[in-house]
Amino acid sequence: MKKLLLLLLLLPLFFLPSHAEEARTSAVLKSYNIWIKPGHRSAFDKAMAAHIRQFHGGDPHWRIYDVLTGPDGGSLQVIEGPRSWTEFEEHGDTDEKQLRDYEANVLPHIEKTSPVSYVEYKPEFSTTAVDNFSSKALVVHVHPKAGQYPMYLASLKEFKPVWEKLGLNMAVYASVYSGDRSVILVQRLKNGLKDFEPNGSNVRAAYDSIHGAGSYEKRSEEQLHMLDSLVTSLIAFRQDLTAK
Repeated sequence: MKKLLLLLLLLPLFFLPSHAEEARTSAVLKSYNIWIKPGHRSAFDKAMAAHIRQFHGGDPHWRIYDVLTGPDGGSLQVIEGPRSWTEFEEHGDTDEKQLRDYEANVLPHIEKTSPVSYVEYKPEFSTTAVDNFSSKALVVHVHPKAGQYPMYLASLKEFKPVWEKLGLNMAVYASVYSGDRSVILVQRLKNGLKDFEPNGSNVRAAYDSIHGAGSYEKRSEEQLHMLDSLVTSLIAFRQDLTAK
C-alpha cells in the first residue's frame, strides 16, 4: 500500500520534464475568451478601444479576434504574445491603474470570461512564422485520446510537406500547463475566405503524391483512432481594437 501511495505521489513528476522541455524552446501565446452582455456591444467596443489606447498602445503582442463560428462563436478572443516565458514573467501582472480602468469601464459590459490558457508554437510542424498573422483564420482544436498525444503530434511531420506543396500557411501550437493536452492547427487565411475556393488541388492528392498512393486514407484512419474530439472555428481580427 505504501509503495502504491508513493507511486501516485511521484506520478506527476514523470510528466513534468516533457512539458518543460517543450515549453523552453518555443514562442508562447496566452489567450482567453470574453463574452459581451447582450445590448452592450457598442459600449464595450468604445470602452475597450479607449482602454487599449491608454494601456496597450504600441504593443504588438496584444491582439483581439471575433470568434465567428464554433462552440465559442459570438465571443472575443484576446491573445497576448508571442513571448518567451521570461518575457511573460518580466511583463508582470496588470498594474493597479490599468486594473481600475478595466474594472470601471470595460468589465461592466462583460458577461463572462474563460480561463486563461497557454500554447507554444511548434516550428517543426508549421509552414509559417509565429508572428505572420492574417485578418482571418481557421482554427482547429484537436484533443487526442489519453496516451495518443505524442503519436498524433509526430504524425503532423508528414503533413508539413503537404501543406507546403499546397501553399497553406499553417501554424501549429501545443497546449502547455492548461488542462488536458491538445494541439491547435491554425490556417492563416491571407486572402480571407477566398482561400477556401477550390484551386484544383487537395490535401489527399498532395499527400499521396508525396507519401505514396493510398497513404492519405491509411494515415487519416490512424489519426481518427488517436482523437477524442476535434473542434473547428473561424476567427477575424479586430483592427479597431488593435494596440497602435
